[in-house]
Amino acid sequence: MIEKFIVSPCHKSYLIVKNKKIFCGDCEQAFDEIENGLYNLIPKEYYLTSKYQKWINFQKEYSFRATKLRKKNDKKLDRYSNYHHEFLNKFCKLKGRVLDVGCGPMLNHFKFINKNILPSIDYFGIDPEYSFFKGGNNCLKAVGEFLPFQSDFFDSVFLISVLDHVINPYKTLGEIKRVLKKNGKIYISLPMRHLTWKTELRKFFFPIYKSKTHVTEFNENKLLNLIKKSELKVLKLKRSDSFPKNLFVEIKKIN
Repeated sequence: MIEKFIVSPCHKSYLIVKNKKIFCGDCEQAFDEIENGLYNLIPKEYYLTSKYQKWINFQKEYSFRATKLRKKNDKKLDRYSNYHHEFLNKFCKLKGRVLDVGCGPMLNHFKFINKNILPSIDYFGIDPEYSFFKGGNNCLKAVGEFLPFQSDFFDSVFLISVLDHVINPYKTLGEIKRVLKKNGKIYISLPMRHLTWKTELRKFFFPIYKSKTHVTEFNENKLLNLIKKSELKVLKLKRSDSFPKNLFVEIKKIN
């Protein structure tokens, strides 16, 4: 069943259901069913490009390393668990309809949300790789650059170490802003890198130094400039106690 609040990711129009298939109401692009009513809601002109295919393969490689960590390194996994708990339950003030952008692959974010908070929120998650969230609660196969939700729908959106992995951070923030209600909140957790003109020049001329999975590396100034460019307002900044290099940011939609 396709809910009314789910829209075509390519044109943000209504979806047509016909013979157990769904189509964009504007361009009639078909979206394939993966299984049991779960559809691939990534526009074909996006996921069929070589750039996307190369990117998703690197993200799968990152996921594989994360899965190995979950199985073998309990001490480091405990740090990650504490980090997720610190961000979701101490820093974020989640309420109403909540969107988790990038709901896999490291940990299932949903299970880290405090049980006292869960009854008061309506959780949704998106990720481009179905295997990352198979069996997850209210999760869709989609990307941040093309969110398949109607405008002004969510009260809160959070991203845990995601903005540095997406292909286009500016477009992703723009889409989040679109689906967020006025005065809604965005919560970002992101590792801060030591970036100088020398480090950037080295990566430009010697690609071996460039991260394959972290598409865009941020320091605090670079992140704040992106938020300002997106016409969003920063309310709060805090360094993580579990991972001091990671910055927590609370942002408000003002228009």
